[in-house]
This record gives sequence, structure tokens and C-alpha cells, in this order.
Amino acid sequence: MSIRKRKWLSGGEEKEAWILDYVDQRGKRRHKTFLTKKETKDAERRIHAEMSKGTHVADSDSITIAEAAALWIKSCENDELEPETIRAYKAIIKHNIIPFVGNRRLNGLSISDIFHYQDELKETRYPLDHSQKQVRGRARSRDAVRRATMVLGAIIANAQMRGKASHNPVYDIPRKKRAYRKSDREKLSQRAEVGIDIPTPDEISTIIRHVCGWFGLLLLTAIFCGLRASELRGLRWIDIDFKLGVLHVRQRADARNILGPPKSAAGYRTITIPPGLLDQLREWKKLCPETPYDLVFPSRKGNVACYSNIKAASFVPTMKRAGLMVDTGKVDDKGRRLLATKYSGLHALRHWYASWCINREEDGGVGLSIKQVQQRMGHATIQITMDTYGHLFPIANEADALGRAEARLRDKNATEVSSEDDSDL
Repeated sequence: MSIRKRKWLSGGEEKEAWILDYVDQRGKRRHKTFLTKKETKDAERRIHAEMSKGTHVADSDSITIAEAAALWIKSCENDELEPETIRAYKAIIKHNIIPFVGNRRLNGLSISDIFHYQDELKETRYPLDHSQKQVRGRARSRDAVRRATMVLGAIIANAQMRGKASHNPVYDIPRKKRAYRKSDREKLSQRAEVGIDIPTPDEISTIIRHVCGWFGLLLLTAIFCGLRASELRGLRWIDIDFKLGVLHVRQRADARNILGPPKSAAGYRTITIPPGLLDQLREWKKLCPETPYDLVFPSRKGNVACYSNIKAASFVPTMKRAGLMVDTGKVDDKGRRLLATKYSGLHALRHWYASWCINREEDGGVGLSIKQVQQRMGHATIQITMDTYGHLFPIANEADALGRAEARLRDKNATEVSSEDDSDL
């Protein structure tokens, strides 16, 4: 590497600049121009360190974030990620990355730029013409900023592996300062609470008595087996073993009704079916229309059932009959109050199943361990189970043990005091 000073005349005025000449790790000659010698020296040290690690990328070889995002999406498609996952990534890139930093070159990004980007995201509201009506004109949540930062970091990392970026400022941020780490408060907000996210035992009993509609048995299967809505929609008759009384989760249907395997290895699992539900499924098999997909809960036309149709045909009517409706505070065009279901969807029934497995037998539950609950729910890690349901596990009654220990301490203290009094005499 060499540093030289260059002077020239421009419009009769003398100007000067500092030039750094070097040959990169690919043997190609490069040069960069700086205003001061200090900037040139700093760049020399940085480039030398990058070349020693084999990570140096010349600015002319760097690409924009928009170009890197396109390469990353292509990698996701080649890795055969779920179509819905890719669709979500594209939405984040379109609404939360491209409008803010899409034209920035990767090599020009610094940690301070990332913090500025996050601040701008928080302060900028969603456009009024956003594709999702529910977010139009609203400020971005902390979780939206967290997801956008994660995606941006993945985009830069992919470009870095392709030799299009020399560093990743997102990953250079100290872990304690990363905005995409969930706080304790956010983890608490994810906990499922009885009566808010989880139906109470009395409410479940009422729901069981009032199930109705084409997908009524699907609701009962959600209650007694805890499957996700996507897993219920993809359940096949070959996945149910009537002799052993179990069902195997081997398939799911995504938001676009495309059948495929579970999203993770933990999704593959075997669940015991209660005897009463097993008899109902056996009877339903005789009446269920034949479908090319061998589905247990097909649509009336024999296709993969849409989640919205399940809610409209069975979940909402069942909640109405069970009296589990709440006032939204809104009115329709005729001035009538609009009601909504107390629990937003089938996931509340899955929450119920988890709480039922956790509760002790004397409390009407199954009394399983946290590991067994994780396996039944198909969670990838036990930490997910603990974050969501850990507070529901019963705590042993310690009052009696504490009382006995307290009595022993008090008796010992009283004996020592009595001995001291005797010695004084």
C-alpha cells in the first residue's frame, strides 16, 4: 500500500487530495481518494485488517441494500423456505427496508447508520395506502423494528458471504444494545393468561356442548389434541391410528392452502386421542366425503379448508351459542352494537390444551411435566414452552414445610434463651 498527495488546478484554484493505492487480495489494483491524510491512514489500517482476514471488498464491488435483498430472497427460495415465510420477508423488505435504506451501498453502512435507521423506523408511520388496512397511518411497533433489523442483518450477511460487503454493521452491534432482542416485558406479554388468552374450564365445557357447523369436530380435536390450525387442516386419515388411539402430525396446510411438512422437526409428533373423541372420529370417517388429499377435515368441496371458512362456519357460531361474545364498542350502519368472539381464534383452544396438560389431576388436568408438554405442543425448544406456559405450572404448597421449619427455629431460640437465663441464676 502507498499513500501519496495529489495537487491540481481547478478554475484557477489549487486543490489537493490524498490517494491510497493498494492491490486487493484478488490481485486487482485499487485506489481511493480522501480529503485528509488522517482519513487516508485510517482507511489504510482498516483495509489492511480486512485483507488479512480475507473480507475486504472494494467500494466499486459493493452493491446496494436493494440489490442485496433481491439476492437474499433468491437464496431463501433456493433453500425452499415456506412460501408464507418468504412472503413475510418480502413485505418487510418492501415496507420497512427499501424506502429507508434501499439505495445505500453496503460498504457505506456503519453502526451509527443502523441506529439512525431504527430511529427513523420508529418515528415514521405506515403509509395510508398500505396493503394492510389495520396498520395504515399507525406507528411501527418495537417488534416491527426488531423484525426489520433482523432481516437487514440477514441480507447483509448473505451479501458478505457473496463477497459484496466487507462488514456487517448489524452484527457488529454489541448484543446488549441490539434492538431486536426481546425485553423481559415483551416476554411477559407473550404469556398466555387464563380468561384472556386461554378459555376457563367452564368455558371449554360450554364450548364442547355447543359445537356446531361443518367443522365442529375439528374444534373438538383442537381442544383435546392441541394441534395448530394448519396441522388440523392438513390432517389425513392415514395419520390416525384407530387401533392405538393416536394421531401422527406429519403434514400441515399453509395460509395459501398448500400442503407440506411441518415447519420444524419438533412439529413431527404423536398425540394420544381421548376415547370419546376417537369414537367421534371413527363415526365421522364413515360420513366424511372422499377427497384426493385424504383429509380428515376437508371443505365441503373436498379441498383444503380455509382458516377463514373454519372460523365463519364453526368457530364464530359456536362462540355465539356458548355466549362467549364481547362488545367491540362499535356499531354498524343501522346503529346496532357489533360483537366479537371473546377469543380471537383456534389458537385459544390450543392454549387450553396446553393448560389442560399442565394442570394437576386433582384440578381436572393431566399433570404432565414441562418436557412432555413441549413434545405434545411441538415446540422447537423448551424455552418457548416455559415463556408461554411456565407460569401455569402448579407450585407445591410450601406453607406446611415452612411452618415446621419456623417452629424448629423458634423452639431452638427459646431453648437457648432459657439456658442463658438459668446460667444467670
